[in-house]
Amino acid sequence: MRSRMEWLHHYRIDHDYDKLSLVGSITQDMTDNEVVEKICNTLNVERNWFKLVKKEDKALNYFSEKIEESGISIFINGIVGNNVHRKLNVKEFRGFALVDDYAPIIFINGADKIHGKLFTLLHEVIHIFSGNDGLDDGSEVFCNRIAALILVPKEAFEEAWNSIPENYSQLANMFHVSLGVIYRCALTNDFISFKEWEKLNSSFENNFKTENKSSSGNFYNNLPYRIGKNYSKIVFTAVQEGSLLYKEAYDLLGIYGKVFTDAMNRAMKKVEYYK
Repeated sequence: MRSRMEWLHHYRIDHDYDKLSLVGSITQDMTDNEVVEKICNTLNVERNWFKLVKKEDKALNYFSEKIEESGISIFINGIVGNNVHRKLNVKEFRGFALVDDYAPIIFINGADKIHGKLFTLLHEVIHIFSGNDGLDDGSEVFCNRIAALILVPKEAFEEAWNSIPENYSQLANMFHVSLGVIYRCALTNDFISFKEWEKLNSSFENNFKTENKSSSGNFYNNLPYRIGKNYSKIVFTAVQEGSLLYKEAYDLLGIYGKVFTDAMNRAMKKVEYYK
């Protein structure tokens, strides 16, 4: 991942890209509302996004498109390279962020469940907005809280809770998120106590450890996400403009020949997340 970030960093500098102003644009000294507003405005995320996205499996596409349009590259892969027989372990890690002023990258473990990938994506994008990778800086709780507030807007959650209090499953379906996110929102909004949250969340985490499974899916359908849609488009552009050799592009993406050509065609397609 770092070699890809370094190549993208230099490519953008060579082509006179500006630094991404979003990197380091929030701090934990800001109020939660200020942070949420800053991130949503920058990414052009509608606050009631869940009303626009009709299917839960499209929620990840919605946020991925918004985030990549801002200049952040996303890689989603549940296997080692392109080897379908070597699956990444979700229990070991769910994702990480590499912070860079020109070429920030988010990697998501594609072996996770759809809700897990969505939450991890938001969690890691907050690290990039904070300007740090989150290693030993005490920001994990902050990122979790803000991610939940973006996914489940406070006003909408309060209205839904008053209508169906403690109906966690229905609330999760309404907002296209996991039960864990709903528990976090109930705690943040003071609808349940910390003790109640601990009990609910413990049960959720235990179920995650024993039941978490995600199918690898179709290789070609998943390929644009594995090699990074935003990143691969720039690689393809560099090939077409003659500033990058095919062999170099093959090495950067880890794909070759017909697969490379197919990936180029698929990466240029825009995902329909409203249907």
